[in-house]
Amino acid sequence: MIVCGETVYVGWFTRTNHAGPKRLAHLLFPHGYRVKTVEVTGCLHLKSALTGVASGLLLANPVWANLKRVGGVEVLDEYKDMSFIGGEAGDETGDVGEQQDKTKWASQMGA
Repeated sequence: MIVCGETVYVGWFTRTNHAGPKRLAHLLFPHGYRVKTVEVTGCLHLKSALTGVASGLLLANPVWANLKRVGGVEVLDEYKDMSFIGGEAGDETGDVGEQQDKTKWASQMGA
């Protein structure tokens, strides 16, 4: 889950059923929150594809999640072409070109 303002984004994957997000929505609605599901397509967890950076600002990889339901906030998709960043356990990312791209991206982001 990712909380951004009054919206709670919940990952929707093949292991998710309708009951979970629906129940969560019923629990959080009285407290002023709405729940939106985000289809996760290229990784196992929503936080690998979408994460909060600041109030009203999310960093996203649209290769890994369908962002159609993410709205009302600014979404940065600066690393959309860097799908190897944050790969799942067991991924091999030893390609020299990928490592150079990763280093370049990190330096551009101030790391």
